[in-house]
Amino acid sequence: MSRRTVLQNHTHFQDQIDNIIQYGLDIINDRLSYFGGDQKQQQKSMLLESLLLRSCALWESFVENEVVFLVALEPTKLKSETGLPQNTRLNLKLIRALLFSDTYRTYYNIEQSKPILNRLLSDKYNLFKQIKKEQLDKISFVYKLRNYLSHYSVFAKRQLLNAYKKHCSYKRFLEPGMFLIKQKGKHFENLIHNFKLTSLSMQVNFK
Repeated sequence: MSRRTVLQNHTHFQDQIDNIIQYGLDIINDRLSYFGGDQKQQQKSMLLESLLLRSCALWESFVENEVVFLVALEPTKLKSETGLPQNTRLNLKLIRALLFSDTYRTYYNIEQSKPILNRLLSDKYNLFKQIKKEQLDKISFVYKLRNYLSHYSVFAKRQLLNAYKKHCSYKRFLEPGMFLIKQKGKHFENLIHNFKLTSLSMQVNFK
């Protein structure tokens, strides 16, 4: 396991987020030729919602890989957590199995995952500690949008409306796609770009 693998994980994720932002802004600013008619805004809205869902999926994949790679750099805590002898030799496949195979587990919600991440990662390689509260708040907001799109439940709608009020001072509910279109894509660009900024803030002190 090399440090280069961790950096490649960041670079790959950041490039994917850049591509999503560019495509989203092309959609919003009418730089694509296949929109038209009365359904134009609805078409844009649906595509932006899809891009938001894809961004969340990429974030989850990035975090999963990041945890595996960082544990591999210093697996002492994982061995203690799982009761393995310290002389046990671990590869990436085995580390991934130990972290994820016994039950469904995900670490994408960093705020909720901090206790377990602190138990798994050495202080030197716990890059998740570099994430700022503002960045975590924006990710939480994105997941309010994502959860509503995933379930369309009354509860998810209420949670999203509360997030609109808190973060944007919006008093009425907007479908996620229409929210992302507003102000020429300001919300879309800001929220999706935050994923990249979060990755960069983790990466900057990786030595």
